[in-house]
Amino acid sequence: MGLRKVFYFQCFAVATLYIYGALSVQCPDGWVPNGASCYKFHNEEAITFIEAQESCNRDESYLVHVDDDVENTFLVNTVQTLMPINSWWIGLTDNDTEGVFQWVDDMANITYQHFNAHQPDDHASRHDEDCVIIWHAQHWGWNDANCKLHFHYVCEINADPDIIG
Repeated sequence: MGLRKVFYFQCFAVATLYIYGALSVQCPDGWVPNGASCYKFHNEEAITFIEAQESCNRDESYLVHVDDDVENTFLVNTVQTLMPINSWWIGLTDNDTEGVFQWVDDMANITYQHFNAHQPDDHASRHDEDCVIIWHAQHWGWNDANCKLHFHYVCEINADPDIIG
């Protein structure tokens, strides 16, 4: 069996275990499980995008990579309960090539997005917005922002699955 087939089989097996509730995830203390990932919501202080990225890296994690609407809804529902109410950095940027958004963890181009209407706009003619936030002021949709602004942030790691049985 080729490596690709083995990988697909492993992904299918893990997905099946999740669907039937035979798989749980183990997260480090202070991290919140959801799906196959663990999340750490940093609302203790607002920092720049680069500082947030460095903080996540120190925890051997990365700024959150939002794969789909289910994950985005989980993030929004969680941050809405945290004080103070603020916007949150996610791991998406077009810093390398203007208008081409990539995730910082794997440099993959964006496939799912939840930008607000008229976003991203790169701040009209100023061209100084290269990092993405979940924007509290506009119904928790995404907005491009200046990377030097200070916001809270979410780190993500892959969870350790445990088979129940």
